[in-house]
Amino acid sequence: MPSPAVYRRRRQVVFGGASVMVLAFVFGVATLVAPLPATAVTLSELPVLTQSPATIVMPGFGESAIAADGFGTLATDGPQDQVPIASITKTITALVILDAKPLSDAADPGPTLTFTQADVQILRETQAEFGSFGELPDSMQLSEKDSLTMMLMASANNYAVSLATWAYGSVDAYLAAANAWLAKEGLTGTVVDDTSGISSGSRSTPADMLTIGSLVMNNASLAEIVGTQSTEIPGVGSIDSTNALLGDLGVNGIKTGTTVDAGATLLYSAVVPVGGQSVHVIGVVLGADTHAQLDAAVRALLSSVQASFHEVVLTTADEYIGEALTAWGTSSRVAATQSLTHLVFSDTPVTITPALTSVTTGAAGTVVGSLDITIGEEKFTVPLVLSASLEDPGPGWRLTHAGELF
Repeated sequence: MPSPAVYRRRRQVVFGGASVMVLAFVFGVATLVAPLPATAVTLSELPVLTQSPATIVMPGFGESAIAADGFGTLATDGPQDQVPIASITKTITALVILDAKPLSDAADPGPTLTFTQADVQILRETQAEFGSFGELPDSMQLSEKDSLTMMLMASANNYAVSLATWAYGSVDAYLAAANAWLAKEGLTGTVVDDTSGISSGSRSTPADMLTIGSLVMNNASLAEIVGTQSTEIPGVGSIDSTNALLGDLGVNGIKTGTTVDAGATLLYSAVVPVGGQSVHVIGVVLGADTHAQLDAAVRALLSSVQASFHEVVLTTADEYIGEALTAWGTSSRVAATQSLTHLVFSDTPVTITPALTSVTTGAAGTVVGSLDITIGEEKFTVPLVLSASLEDPGPGWRLTHAGELF
């Protein structure tokens, strides 16, 4: 029989082998379920998208300002004081009349005005003071919209008085309502002393004029009227807009004015094309010597404004923007999920900051991070995703690369 020493050696061998087998089993299981190392996501060098500063060519005379929807005031020139605004005053008259007698939409002619001997007298007085005027219709009746068209397109002072009297009962009642309306709208730099602007007491600032211009263009009826170059008025005939810039460089409104005290004035609206998009601008020029000088300055201004905007491609959907590489050698391209193009003014800062998410495996479309884009005060986030699947490497790689798992 074996000695006790031999038994002990046999037991040690058996238990030792069993221990090794247990340890090997535990190691194998742990290796197969161990978390995989994070996949390395690297992005290509991001482009510099901030543009060069723009030079906006302002008139250099009188005072002026220009603003763009979504961008605020782009530039101002001159002292920005309260000054006479001439027939631009009629835009205020139109807005206040529509406050009392609204039109439902651009197709609504509104109620009919019946002109009387009092309106004939208003016409004669307008002619006597050498103000711009419009003949009364043969039938002595005209719709509210056609009357507004005579006031704004033909710049007829007599229609401004007749409309205000029709809507409010008297010019004095209209003036009280108009100045109350200006206060309600926060237009503290504006005051009206008459309905037409022939009085130098009707005054405003460039800043207030930009707001008034926006209110006009946001009213469908008024926007249609001030954007029309010529039209037929029943019983009056053909009339033309006094705004010589209509249709030029995207100009689609609004109102001219001329008096000795105010000089040549223009409140204008334009839709400026930039790439495949457009920018709506409202501008005003007050105190020009002539309309020829003013119109030339606005043309140069609008051209420079167009050049100051840029259509910037921020991201393109599915375009390669980086790579995800696993520790076991498989890879996938990383792409943005959407195309994003944005209008940028001048040298407004454009920054793109990547934010990456830890990922190991994933199907195509798995989010691996984002691009956080800031343009001035605007912020956008575009997700980044895998273009192809990253699969688990399987037990073979795990068992042969345990050092990378623990």
